[in-house]
Amino acid sequence: DKIPGARGVGAKTAAELLKRYDGLEAALADGRFATEAEALRLYLRVATMDAAAPLPRLEDQAPTWGRSAELAREWGLTRLSERLAALEG
Repeated sequence: DKIPGARGVGAKTAAELLKRYDGLEAALADGRFATEAEALRLYLRVATMDAAAPLPRLEDQAPTWGRSAELAREWGLTRLSERLAALEG
């Protein structure tokens, strides 16, 4: 997902922490990740698709239908790939 997590915490440790704590706030209340608390809260909001999460503004740009078609094809989305390729013109 390319969303960072807590420094030094891999998948195995993250799974253990999820078993121990009920969620991020419980881990923070226990003194875990004090220096990263705000960043971790933001990452959680982004990961859970919180529409109010502060994301950087992206400049408008022309769609790259051809590249989108390639990605859809790589992901096995053949019909979508064909539709995107048709938009390329």
